[in-house]
Amino acid sequence: MKTINFLFIIVLAVSFTSSAQEISCNNQMEFTSESLLSSVGMTHVKKLKESFMIFEDLIKNKHPDLFLKNTDKDFKAFGSPMDKSTVEHISYSKICIDSINTADKGISSIFFSEAGKPANKMVLRINQKFKYLSWDNSKPVLKNDYLKADIVKIPLAILIDWPFINGEINGVKGRWMFDTGNSGTLALHSKKVSGVESKVTGSGFVGSGQKFEVLEYPLINQIKVGGNTYSSLKKVRGNNYDFLEQITTEVIGQVGFNFFRAYDMKVDYLRCELTFYKQKVHVDNWKDIRKHKNYITSLPYFTRSLDSHPMIKIKYHGIDFLVVFDSGGGKGTFTIEDQQFEKLKNERAVEDFYDQPGMLYNWNNIKVDDHLTINLYGLDKEDNSPAHKPLQITEKNTLTFAHSFLSQYITIWDTKNKVIHVLAKK
Repeated sequence: MKTINFLFIIVLAVSFTSSAQEISCNNQMEFTSESLLSSVGMTHVKKLKESFMIFEDLIKNKHPDLFLKNTDKDFKAFGSPMDKSTVEHISYSKICIDSINTADKGISSIFFSEAGKPANKMVLRINQKFKYLSWDNSKPVLKNDYLKADIVKIPLAILIDWPFINGEINGVKGRWMFDTGNSGTLALHSKKVSGVESKVTGSGFVGSGQKFEVLEYPLINQIKVGGNTYSSLKKVRGNNYDFLEQITTEVIGQVGFNFFRAYDMKVDYLRCELTFYKQKVHVDNWKDIRKHKNYITSLPYFTRSLDSHPMIKIKYHGIDFLVVFDSGGGKGTFTIEDQQFEKLKNERAVEDFYDQPGMLYNWNNIKVDDHLTINLYGLDKEDNSPAHKPLQITEKNTLTFAHSFLSQYITIWDTKNKVIHVLAKK
Protein backbone atom coordinates (compact mmCIF):
# COMPACT_ATOMS: atom_id res chain seq x y z
CA MET A 1 0.00 0.00 0.00
CA LYS A 2 2.91 2.35 0.58
CA THR A 3 3.82 2.12 -3.12
CA ILE A 4 0.35 3.20 -4.20
CA ASN A 5 0.35 6.06 -1.71
CA PHE A 6 3.71 7.22 -3.09
CA LEU A 7 2.28 7.21 -6.60
CA PHE A 8 -0.51 9.50 -5.50
CA ILE A 9 1.96 12.00 -4.15
CA ILE A 10 4.13 12.01 -7.29
CA VAL A 11 1.38 11.79 -9.89
CA LEU A 12 -1.44 13.71 -8.26
CA ALA A 13 -2.79 15.19 -11.45
CA VAL A 14 -0.58 14.10 -14.29
CA SER A 15 -3.37 15.41 -16.43
CA PHE A 16 -2.66 19.12 -16.48
CA THR A 17 0.20 20.32 -18.62
CA SER A 18 0.84 23.82 -19.82
CA SER A 19 3.17 25.32 -22.38
CA ALA A 20 4.12 28.96 -22.08
CA GLN A 21 2.71 30.34 -25.31
CA GLU A 22 0.88 33.65 -25.84
CA ILE A 23 -2.38 33.32 -27.78
CA SER A 24 -3.35 36.46 -29.66
CA CYS A 25 -6.18 37.63 -31.88
CA ASN A 26 -3.76 37.93 -34.84
CA ASN A 27 -5.40 40.31 -37.33
CA GLN A 28 -8.66 40.51 -35.41
CA MET A 29 -9.56 42.95 -32.66
CA GLU A 30 -9.66 41.86 -29.05
CA PHE A 31 -13.16 42.16 -27.56
CA THR A 32 -13.03 45.32 -25.43
CA SER A 33 -15.35 48.27 -25.06
CA GLU A 34 -12.60 50.48 -26.52
CA SER A 35 -12.24 48.39 -29.66
CA LEU A 36 -16.01 48.42 -30.17
CA LEU A 37 -16.09 52.20 -29.95
CA SER A 38 -13.21 52.64 -32.38
CA SER A 39 -14.65 50.19 -34.92
CA VAL A 40 -18.25 51.36 -35.19
CA GLY A 41 -18.20 54.80 -33.64
CA MET A 42 -19.72 56.35 -30.55
CA THR A 43 -23.08 56.83 -32.30
CA HIS A 44 -23.76 53.11 -32.47
CA VAL A 45 -22.75 52.08 -28.97
CA LYS A 46 -23.49 55.05 -26.77
CA LYS A 47 -26.62 53.52 -25.23
CA LEU A 48 -24.98 50.10 -24.91
CA LYS A 49 -21.59 51.16 -23.59
CA GLU A 50 -22.36 50.26 -20.00
CA SER A 51 -23.50 46.76 -20.96
CA PHE A 52 -20.39 46.20 -23.04
CA MET A 53 -18.16 47.25 -20.16
CA ILE A 54 -19.99 44.84 -17.82
CA PHE A 55 -19.63 42.02 -20.34
CA GLU A 56 -15.97 42.88 -20.86
CA ASP A 57 -15.43 42.59 -17.09
CA LEU A 58 -17.01 39.09 -17.15
CA ILE A 59 -14.65 37.98 -19.92
CA LYS A 60 -11.59 39.22 -18.07
CA ASN A 61 -12.43 38.33 -14.47
CA LYS A 62 -14.82 35.36 -14.74
CA HIS A 63 -17.21 36.60 -12.03
CA PRO A 64 -20.67 35.40 -13.12
CA ASP A 65 -22.29 36.40 -9.81
CA LEU A 66 -21.08 39.98 -10.22
CA PHE A 67 -22.04 39.94 -13.88
CA LEU A 68 -25.62 38.89 -13.17
CA LYS A 69 -25.92 41.43 -10.37
CA ASN A 70 -24.70 44.37 -12.44
CA THR A 71 -26.29 43.71 -15.82
CA ASP A 72 -28.82 46.38 -16.61
CA LYS A 73 -32.44 45.24 -16.74
CA ASP A 74 -32.65 45.12 -20.52
CA PHE A 75 -29.54 42.94 -20.96
CA LYS A 76 -30.45 39.25 -21.18
CA ALA A 77 -27.45 36.99 -20.69
CA PHE A 78 -27.71 33.81 -22.73
CA GLY A 79 -31.41 34.45 -23.36
CA SER A 80 -34.05 34.95 -20.69
CA PRO A 81 -34.16 34.40 -17.81
CA MET A 82 -30.52 34.93 -16.89
CA ASP A 83 -28.96 31.82 -15.42
CA LYS A 84 -25.69 31.63 -13.52
CA SER A 85 -24.84 28.08 -14.61
CA THR A 86 -25.20 29.08 -18.25
CA VAL A 87 -23.13 32.22 -17.85
CA GLU A 88 -20.34 30.03 -16.46
CA HIS A 89 -20.03 28.35 -19.86
CA ILE A 90 -17.89 31.32 -20.84
CA SER A 91 -14.44 29.75 -20.72
CA TYR A 92 -12.36 32.02 -22.90
CA SER A 93 -9.10 33.63 -21.84
CA LYS A 94 -9.20 36.13 -24.71
CA ILE A 95 -12.05 37.07 -27.03
CA CYS A 96 -11.58 38.25 -30.63
CA ILE A 97 -14.14 40.18 -32.67
CA ASP A 98 -14.91 38.48 -35.99
CA SER A 99 -17.41 40.99 -37.38
CA ILE A 100 -19.96 43.60 -36.36
CA ASN A 101 -23.29 43.97 -38.16
CA THR A 102 -25.16 47.29 -38.05
CA ALA A 103 -28.76 48.16 -38.92
CA ASP A 104 -30.84 51.33 -38.59
CA LYS A 105 -27.88 53.31 -37.25
CA GLY A 106 -27.26 50.75 -34.53
CA ILE A 107 -25.51 47.44 -33.88
CA SER A 108 -27.59 44.35 -34.68
CA SER A 109 -25.02 41.66 -33.83
CA ILE A 110 -21.42 41.17 -32.81
CA PHE A 111 -19.76 37.91 -33.78
CA PHE A 112 -16.70 36.86 -31.80
CA SER A 113 -14.60 33.79 -31.05
CA GLU A 114 -11.90 32.45 -28.76
CA ALA A 115 -8.32 33.41 -29.52
CA GLY A 116 -6.55 30.45 -31.10
CA LYS A 117 -9.85 28.57 -31.62
CA PRO A 118 -11.74 30.47 -34.35
CA ALA A 119 -14.32 27.69 -34.67
CA ASN A 120 -15.60 28.43 -31.14
CA LYS A 121 -17.94 31.23 -32.13
CA MET A 122 -20.50 33.18 -30.14
CA VAL A 123 -22.78 36.04 -31.07
CA LEU A 124 -24.12 39.02 -29.14
CA ARG A 125 -27.45 39.93 -30.75
CA ILE A 126 -29.11 43.26 -30.12
CA ASN A 127 -32.57 44.64 -30.91
CA GLN A 128 -34.52 47.64 -29.67
CA LYS A 129 -35.93 45.84 -26.62
CA PHE A 130 -32.93 43.94 -25.24
CA LYS A 131 -29.52 42.48 -25.89
CA TYR A 132 -28.70 38.82 -25.46
CA LEU A 133 -25.71 36.55 -25.77
CA SER A 134 -25.94 33.04 -27.23
CA TRP A 135 -23.95 30.33 -28.91
CA ASP A 136 -23.83 30.95 -32.64
CA ASN A 137 -26.42 28.59 -34.18
CA SER A 138 -24.24 28.24 -37.24
CA LYS A 139 -21.28 26.98 -35.21
CA PRO A 140 -19.52 24.38 -37.40
CA VAL A 141 -18.64 20.86 -36.31
CA LEU A 142 -14.90 20.72 -35.64
CA LYS A 143 -12.51 18.62 -37.69
CA ASN A 144 -10.64 15.63 -36.28
CA ASP A 145 -7.44 14.36 -37.90
CA TYR A 146 -7.18 11.18 -35.82
CA LEU A 147 -10.65 9.63 -35.78
CA LYS A 148 -12.61 9.16 -39.02
CA ALA A 149 -15.44 6.63 -38.64
CA ASP A 150 -18.82 7.53 -37.15
CA ILE A 151 -18.11 5.20 -34.21
CA VAL A 152 -14.60 4.26 -33.04
CA LYS A 153 -13.85 1.76 -30.26
CA ILE A 154 -10.47 1.57 -28.48
CA PRO A 155 -9.65 -1.05 -25.79
CA LEU A 156 -8.35 0.09 -22.42
CA ALA A 157 -6.17 -1.45 -19.74
CA ILE A 158 -6.56 -0.12 -16.19
CA LEU A 159 -3.22 -0.04 -14.37
CA ILE A 160 -3.66 0.77 -10.67
CA ASP A 161 -5.97 3.80 -11.11
CA TRP A 162 -5.07 5.02 -14.59
CA PRO A 163 -6.39 4.05 -18.05
CA PHE A 164 -3.89 3.02 -20.73
CA ILE A 165 -4.08 2.25 -24.46
CA ASN A 166 -1.69 -0.05 -26.32
CA GLY A 167 0.39 1.71 -28.95
CA GLU A 168 3.68 2.31 -30.70
CA ILE A 169 6.09 5.11 -31.63
CA ASN A 170 8.25 4.29 -34.66
CA GLY A 171 8.03 0.59 -33.86
CA VAL A 172 8.65 0.96 -30.11
CA LYS A 173 5.70 -0.76 -28.41
CA GLY A 174 4.21 0.42 -25.15
CA ARG A 175 1.18 2.04 -23.54
CA TRP A 176 -0.36 5.49 -23.82
CA MET A 177 -1.92 6.96 -20.69
CA PHE A 178 -5.40 8.21 -21.65
CA ASP A 179 -5.61 11.55 -19.86
CA THR A 180 -8.59 13.83 -20.52
CA GLY A 181 -6.93 16.51 -18.40
CA ASN A 182 -4.17 16.82 -21.00
CA SER A 183 -5.62 19.37 -23.42
CA GLY A 184 -3.39 18.24 -26.30
CA THR A 185 -3.70 15.35 -28.75
CA LEU A 186 -0.57 13.22 -28.40
CA ALA A 187 2.46 13.77 -26.17
CA LEU A 188 5.42 11.43 -26.59
CA HIS A 189 7.67 10.18 -23.79
CA SER A 190 10.99 11.61 -24.99
CA LYS A 191 12.90 8.64 -23.58
CA LYS A 192 11.03 6.33 -25.97
CA VAL A 193 11.87 8.42 -29.05
CA SER A 194 15.40 7.92 -30.38
CA GLY A 195 17.15 9.19 -33.45
CA VAL A 196 14.53 11.88 -34.10
CA GLU A 197 15.26 15.61 -34.20
CA SER A 198 13.39 17.78 -31.66
CA LYS A 199 13.35 21.35 -30.40
CA VAL A 200 12.25 22.99 -27.13
CA THR A 201 9.05 25.03 -27.60
CA GLY A 202 8.04 25.81 -24.01
CA SER A 203 7.68 24.44 -20.51
CA GLY A 204 5.02 22.61 -18.54
CA PHE A 205 4.32 21.04 -15.17
CA VAL A 206 2.25 18.30 -13.62
CA GLY A 207 -0.21 18.61 -10.76
CA SER A 208 2.44 17.67 -8.22
CA GLY A 209 4.51 20.67 -9.32
CA GLN A 210 7.25 18.97 -11.36
CA LYS A 211 8.37 21.07 -14.34
CA PHE A 212 9.59 19.82 -17.70
CA GLU A 213 10.60 21.07 -21.12
CA VAL A 214 8.00 20.82 -23.87
CA LEU A 215 9.52 19.41 -27.05
CA GLU A 216 8.34 19.39 -30.64
CA TYR A 217 9.28 16.65 -33.12
CA PRO A 218 9.07 18.01 -36.70
CA LEU A 219 8.31 14.52 -38.07
CA ILE A 220 7.41 11.14 -36.58
CA ASN A 221 7.28 8.31 -39.11
CA GLN A 222 4.57 6.22 -37.48
CA ILE A 223 2.39 6.20 -34.39
CA LYS A 224 -0.18 3.60 -33.33
CA VAL A 225 -3.00 4.22 -30.84
CA GLY A 226 -5.00 1.05 -30.25
CA GLY A 227 -5.85 -0.25 -33.72
CA ASN A 228 -5.30 3.12 -35.40
CA THR A 229 -2.10 3.81 -37.34
CA TYR A 230 -0.89 7.31 -38.26
CA SER A 231 2.00 7.94 -40.63
CA SER A 232 4.29 10.94 -41.21
CA LEU A 233 2.94 13.03 -38.35
CA LYS A 234 4.30 16.57 -38.21
CA LYS A 235 4.92 18.83 -35.22
CA VAL A 236 4.26 16.20 -32.55
CA ARG A 237 4.64 17.27 -28.93
CA GLY A 238 6.78 15.42 -26.40
CA ASN A 239 8.35 15.69 -22.96
CA ASN A 240 9.96 13.52 -20.32
CA TYR A 241 7.40 11.24 -18.66
CA ASP A 242 9.79 9.49 -16.26
CA PHE A 243 7.35 10.18 -13.40
CA LEU A 244 4.74 7.96 -15.11
CA GLU A 245 7.14 5.01 -15.17
CA GLN A 246 6.24 4.48 -11.51
CA ILE A 247 2.87 3.30 -12.82
CA THR A 248 4.29 1.31 -15.74
CA THR A 249 7.71 1.27 -17.41
CA GLU A 250 5.88 0.63 -20.69
CA VAL A 251 4.53 4.20 -20.88
CA ILE A 252 5.27 5.86 -24.25
CA GLY A 253 3.32 9.08 -23.66
CA GLN A 254 -0.18 10.44 -23.27
CA VAL A 255 -3.30 10.61 -25.41
CA GLY A 256 -5.14 13.82 -24.51
CA PHE A 257 -8.53 15.46 -24.78
CA ASN A 258 -7.99 16.86 -28.26
CA PHE A 259 -7.53 13.32 -29.65
CA PHE A 260 -11.33 12.98 -29.70
CA ARG A 261 -12.07 16.54 -30.76
CA ALA A 262 -15.44 16.71 -32.61
CA TYR A 263 -16.45 13.39 -31.05
CA ASP A 264 -18.46 12.47 -27.97
CA MET A 265 -16.95 9.77 -25.75
CA LYS A 266 -18.21 6.87 -23.68
CA VAL A 267 -15.92 5.72 -20.86
CA ASP A 268 -16.69 2.12 -19.87
CA TYR A 269 -14.32 0.64 -17.30
CA LEU A 270 -16.50 -2.47 -16.95
CA ARG A 271 -15.76 -3.50 -20.54
CA CYS A 272 -12.37 -1.71 -20.52
CA GLU A 273 -13.32 0.27 -23.59
CA LEU A 274 -13.54 3.80 -24.95
CA THR A 275 -16.15 4.51 -27.64
CA PHE A 276 -16.10 7.71 -29.67
CA TYR A 277 -19.15 9.04 -31.55
CA LYS A 278 -18.74 11.58 -34.35
CA GLN A 279 -20.61 14.85 -33.85
CA LYS A 280 -22.74 15.97 -36.80
CA VAL A 281 -24.51 19.19 -37.74
CA HIS A 282 -28.16 19.28 -36.56
CA VAL A 283 -27.81 15.82 -34.94
CA ASP A 284 -28.01 15.19 -31.21
CA ASN A 285 -26.28 11.87 -30.50
CA TRP A 286 -28.00 11.57 -27.12
CA LYS A 287 -31.53 12.87 -27.62
CA ASP A 288 -32.95 9.52 -26.43
CA ILE A 289 -30.39 8.82 -23.68
CA ARG A 290 -33.00 9.19 -20.92
CA LYS A 291 -34.81 6.16 -22.34
CA HIS A 292 -31.73 3.94 -21.84
CA LYS A 293 -32.48 1.19 -19.33
CA ASN A 294 -29.33 2.01 -17.33
CA TYR A 295 -29.74 5.80 -17.40
CA ILE A 296 -29.22 7.60 -14.06
CA THR A 297 -28.77 11.31 -14.73
CA SER A 298 -27.26 14.02 -16.94
CA LEU A 299 -24.80 16.57 -15.55
CA PRO A 300 -24.48 19.85 -17.50
CA TYR A 301 -20.95 21.16 -17.07
CA PHE A 302 -18.98 24.32 -17.75
CA THR A 303 -15.33 24.99 -18.52
CA ARG A 304 -13.02 27.89 -17.87
CA SER A 305 -9.59 28.23 -19.45
CA LEU A 306 -9.50 24.71 -20.98
CA ASP A 307 -12.25 22.57 -22.52
CA SER A 308 -10.39 19.49 -21.23
CA HIS A 309 -11.54 20.16 -17.65
CA PRO A 310 -15.34 19.76 -17.32
CA MET A 311 -16.60 21.37 -14.10
CA ILE A 312 -19.77 21.30 -12.01
CA LYS A 313 -20.67 22.73 -8.62
CA ILE A 314 -22.18 20.78 -5.74
CA LYS A 315 -22.99 21.36 -2.08
CA TYR A 316 -21.81 18.76 0.45
CA HIS A 317 -22.78 19.05 4.13
CA GLY A 318 -23.52 22.73 3.51
CA ILE A 319 -20.13 23.39 1.88
CA ASP A 320 -19.81 24.55 -1.74
CA PHE A 321 -17.42 22.47 -3.86
CA LEU A 322 -16.12 22.85 -7.40
CA VAL A 323 -15.89 19.42 -9.06
CA VAL A 324 -13.51 18.70 -11.97
CA PHE A 325 -13.70 15.53 -14.11
CA ASP A 326 -10.35 14.02 -15.10
CA SER A 327 -9.43 10.50 -16.25
CA GLY A 328 -5.77 11.10 -15.38
CA GLY A 329 -6.23 12.15 -11.77
CA GLY A 330 -5.51 8.84 -10.04
CA LYS A 331 -8.27 7.86 -7.64
CA GLY A 332 -9.11 11.55 -7.25
CA THR A 333 -8.00 14.56 -5.22
CA PHE A 334 -9.46 17.35 -3.11
CA THR A 335 -8.54 20.68 -1.58
CA ILE A 336 -10.44 22.10 1.37
CA GLU A 337 -10.22 24.80 4.01
CA ASP A 338 -9.02 23.50 7.38
CA GLN A 339 -12.16 24.46 9.29
CA GLN A 340 -14.42 22.80 6.73
CA PHE A 341 -12.27 19.67 6.71
CA GLU A 342 -12.54 19.32 10.49
CA LYS A 343 -16.30 19.74 10.18
CA LEU A 344 -16.55 16.89 7.65
CA LYS A 345 -14.36 14.60 9.75
CA ASN A 346 -16.36 15.33 12.90
CA GLU A 347 -19.55 14.51 11.01
CA ARG A 348 -17.90 11.32 9.70
CA ALA A 349 -18.63 12.41 6.16
CA VAL A 350 -14.91 11.97 5.42
CA GLU A 351 -12.89 9.09 6.89
CA ASP A 352 -9.34 7.75 6.60
CA PHE A 353 -8.73 5.40 3.68
CA TYR A 354 -6.26 3.33 5.69
CA ASP A 355 -6.62 2.05 9.26
CA GLN A 356 -4.00 4.60 10.27
CA PRO A 357 -4.24 8.37 9.56
CA GLY A 358 -2.72 9.40 6.23
CA MET A 359 -3.36 11.67 3.26
CA LEU A 360 -5.96 9.47 1.55
CA TYR A 361 -9.64 9.69 2.51
CA ASN A 362 -13.01 8.14 1.76
CA TRP A 363 -15.97 10.46 1.11
CA ASN A 364 -19.44 9.20 1.99
CA ASN A 365 -22.83 9.97 0.43
CA ILE A 366 -21.97 12.85 -1.87
CA LYS A 367 -25.18 14.11 -3.45
CA VAL A 368 -24.21 15.16 -6.96
CA ASP A 369 -27.80 15.89 -7.98
CA ASP A 370 -31.29 14.62 -7.13
CA HIS A 371 -30.65 11.36 -8.99
CA LEU A 372 -27.03 10.58 -8.11
CA THR A 373 -25.46 10.06 -4.68
CA ILE A 374 -21.98 8.53 -4.60
CA ASN A 375 -19.22 7.28 -2.32
CA LEU A 376 -15.61 7.98 -3.27
CA TYR A 377 -12.58 6.16 -1.91
CA GLY A 378 -8.87 6.92 -1.58
CA LEU A 379 -9.01 10.62 -2.53
CA ASP A 380 -5.72 12.41 -2.00
CA LYS A 381 -5.74 15.61 0.08
CA GLU A 382 -3.75 18.43 -1.54
CA ASP A 383 -2.78 21.55 0.37
CA ASN A 384 -2.86 23.40 -2.94
CA SER A 385 -2.60 22.56 -6.62
CA PRO A 386 -0.28 24.43 -9.01
CA ALA A 387 -2.76 23.57 -11.79
CA HIS A 388 -5.54 25.65 -10.24
CA LYS A 389 -4.28 29.07 -11.29
CA PRO A 390 -3.90 28.33 -15.03
CA LEU A 391 -7.25 26.52 -14.90
CA GLN A 392 -8.77 29.68 -13.38
CA ILE A 393 -9.86 27.77 -10.28
CA THR A 394 -10.16 30.20 -7.37
CA GLU A 395 -12.38 28.07 -5.15
CA LYS A 396 -10.80 26.81 -1.92
CA ASN A 397 -12.91 23.64 -1.76
CA THR A 398 -12.52 21.36 -4.80
CA LEU A 399 -12.97 17.72 -5.74
CA THR A 400 -11.55 15.80 -8.69
CA PHE A 401 -13.79 13.00 -9.97
CA ALA A 402 -11.28 10.55 -11.45
CA HIS A 403 -10.91 6.75 -11.17
CA SER A 404 -12.89 6.44 -7.96
CA PHE A 405 -15.89 7.93 -9.78
CA LEU A 406 -15.31 6.67 -13.33
CA SER A 407 -14.83 3.07 -12.18
CA GLN A 408 -18.32 2.99 -10.62
CA TYR A 409 -20.32 4.18 -13.63
CA ILE A 410 -20.41 4.33 -17.39
CA THR A 411 -20.12 7.96 -18.44
CA ILE A 412 -20.87 9.61 -21.77
CA TRP A 413 -19.07 12.88 -22.37
CA ASP A 414 -21.22 14.97 -24.73
CA THR A 415 -18.63 17.65 -25.48
CA LYS A 416 -20.81 19.30 -28.12
CA ASN A 417 -23.52 20.21 -25.60
CA LYS A 418 -21.29 20.14 -22.49
CA VAL A 419 -23.16 17.41 -20.64
CA ILE A 420 -21.90 14.23 -18.94
CA HIS A 421 -24.53 11.47 -18.97
CA VAL A 422 -24.19 8.89 -16.20
CA LEU A 423 -25.31 5.26 -16.66
CA ALA A 424 -25.32 2.36 -14.22
CA LYS A 425 -22.30 0.07 -14.63
CA LYS A 426 -24.04 -2.90 -16.24
